[in-house]
Amino acid sequence: MAGDRRSLAERREQLLDAAVEVMSDKGVRGATTRSITEHAGVPHGAFHYCFDSKDLLIRALLEREIERARSDEAAGAEQTKSLEQWLNRALAGRVRQAMEVPKREIVLAELSQLGRTSPALAVHLRWERERYMEAVHEAIAARSDLDDSAVRDMTSLIVASVAGIVDVWLLDRNDDNALTSVALLARACLALARQ
Repeated sequence: MAGDRRSLAERREQLLDAAVEVMSDKGVRGATTRSITEHAGVPHGAFHYCFDSKDLLIRALLEREIERARSDEAAGAEQTKSLEQWLNRALAGRVRQAMEVPKREIVLAELSQLGRTSPALAVHLRWERERYMEAVHEAIAARSDLDDSAVRDMTSLIVASVAGIVDVWLLDRNDDNALTSVALLARACLALARQ
C-alpha cells in the first residue's frame, strides 16, 4: 500500500493477524509467506522485513498468546485476590477467549497437533506451554497457601483441563457445556486446595 507508513511493531501485528486468518482457512502448512502478505495487503518483502522466517512468525504468534494471557491476568488481578475468584474468572475467561475468536484457537490447535511430529515447532510449543504454566503457577501461588508441589499439580491439572475443554468446544461449539465444565474444574481445584 503506497503511503501506508506503519511502525515495525504495527506491521508485525498486521502480519500476525493475517497469518491467523490464512492459517485458519488453509491450515498452518498451507499458509505461505506470500499468502499471508497478500491477505495483509502488503508487498511480500514486508514479511521478511518483520520476520526472518515462517518459523519466527509462528514463535511470534505464540508469544502474542502468552502476552495476551498475562495482560488478561494483570487486568483482573486486583479484582481477584482469592483463589476462588481467580479460578472462576480466569478459567471462564480463557474459554470465552476461544469463543470470541475461534479462528485463533483453530490455528493454535493445529500448531499443537503439528508439534507432535515437527521437532522445530515442538521447541516453540514447549516454550509457550512453559510460559503459560509459569503464569498459572504464579497466580495460584499468590492466592493460596498451598505448598509448591500442590501448586505445580494444580497448575498441570488446570492447563491440561482447559486445553481439553477448548478442544471439545472447537468440535461441538456448545458454550453451555464448556462453561459448565469450567465451573466444575474450578470447584474441583478449590476442593483440592482445601484438603
